[in-house]
Amino acid sequence: MRAANEDLQVEVAERRRAEQRLEKRAQELARSNADLEQFAYSASHDLQEPIRNVAISAQLLGREHSGNLDSEGRDLLNAVIANAHHMERLIRDLLEYTHVARAGGEPEEMADANQVMATVFEMLEPTIRNERAEIAISGPLPSVQIPAFRLQLIFQNLLSNAIKYRTDAAPRIVVSATQQAGHWLFSVEDNGIGIDPKYHERIFGIFKRLHAKGRYPGTGIGLAICKRIVEHRGGRIWVESEIGKGAKFFFTIPSDRPKESGQRAQIDDRKPQILEDV
Repeated sequence: MRAANEDLQVEVAERRRAEQRLEKRAQELARSNADLEQFAYSASHDLQEPIRNVAISAQLLGREHSGNLDSEGRDLLNAVIANAHHMERLIRDLLEYTHVARAGGEPEEMADANQVMATVFEMLEPTIRNERAEIAISGPLPSVQIPAFRLQLIFQNLLSNAIKYRTDAAPRIVVSATQQAGHWLFSVEDNGIGIDPKYHERIFGIFKRLHAKGRYPGTGIGLAICKRIVEHRGGRIWVESEIGKGAKFFFTIPSDRPKESGQRAQIDDRKPQILEDV
């Protein structure tokens, strides 16, 4: 009996030591992640000004001295300007990504998804009109516990992608939300080019692109930002899609205080390509 008790005590002691080692390792990883996020934030912030100066200087050079350059020289100068602008977008998106990672102190607030969508429509209006996109909201959207500008980023990225990755047909997008046990389930469905199932996880990684940037512009951070925001709120995001059959993105926001707004997004009647309901 004594031997069994001693063996049990030894086992308990070993488990405690193992738990202490795991806790110490978790703390070290947390510190390391915090340091990396701080470095990414600082580096991105510090790179903004020199990259902007490169773009401005190249533009001034082209404006003042393009007559002294041959066609090859002008092509090289245009390449410098284009790449500088691309770097600006990368840095801006990377800063946004690190802002989400450092968002622990954000105040709790309820965002009316209808009003958020109205803001997104306004921001994307030139693109919507140029691409003749039709966007439908299937019923009134809820209010959810998330800062409005975070929800705006999610919808802005998802709608922009739905318009960008289009087929020859005009983009048609449907946004909806349903209440389920403990959360709201949002969806953004399009009729675009679709995504091979083997890439359904990869597309949410930072800088993960499936197409050449010359064909589809962008930085490859948008979906990573969406994922970071949603997971920070205790939700998840995923996609269901096949090549040539469009894509349907889903994300959840916990509904600790479910509250449905009866107010619809105020869509300008002069925007016939945006449908309020389906």
